[in-house]
Amino acid sequence: FSEAFRFGAVQKKIEDGVMSLRQRGINTENNMFQATQGVNCYKGLIFDLGFFSYAVGFAFAHATSYENVRHLLTKMMMVPEINGQTSNPSQFVGARKEMYFGLPSLTDCPETDIHKDTTLYRALRHLILSLEDTTLMRRARDVSVHEVKERFVALDVTNAEEILALSEWCIAHHLTFGGSADMLIVAILRDQMMPILFPSYEHMTMSKTSLVSNLP
Repeated sequence: FSEAFRFGAVQKKIEDGVMSLRQRGINTENNMFQATQGVNCYKGLIFDLGFFSYAVGFAFAHATSYENVRHLLTKMMMVPEINGQTSNPSQFVGARKEMYFGLPSLTDCPETDIHKDTTLYRALRHLILSLEDTTLMRRARDVSVHEVKERFVALDVTNAEEILALSEWCIAHHLTFGGSADMLIVAILRDQMMPILFPSYEHMTMSKTSLVSNLP
């Protein structure tokens, strides 16, 4: 992903290196499948972090602000080979939809601190509630996605017993949150690196109208 950052930094236009970035991502996926004997562990994360790192590298090299990264991601997603030949955002799903709209789930995602588990729990809950997580959607067979999200709304992330109980319930129903977990890693990278790369960067705290703004 440092390579994607450096690759984005040398582009004159954000769209110029997107197809090469895509091929590099495919190569990385192939290496992953070889290492895991065909198990998909990080395909979504490769896409998310690859695109994000490339856009951030471009923004940094062109002395623009972090806020502009959102617009850069939209431009990247409009490259025909990336968006599947569609210019209709309503047809995007999952990670592609999130990228096209400039990672809206991160806009009011609580700040993370890798040394404080509660901040990670709070951020992950926000992402589970905010994202169109296609992994969850495929897995939620005997329970509805709505019910899953209701349980996370009610979760007290400071209560270890509640966290354990909800985890066991999810395991019993074969639920996983791959897309949300991938985006949590992007959030952690953002919170660690953006203040260094962009001196004017300020973490956008959750608004009072946010779905989980008043939850513990």
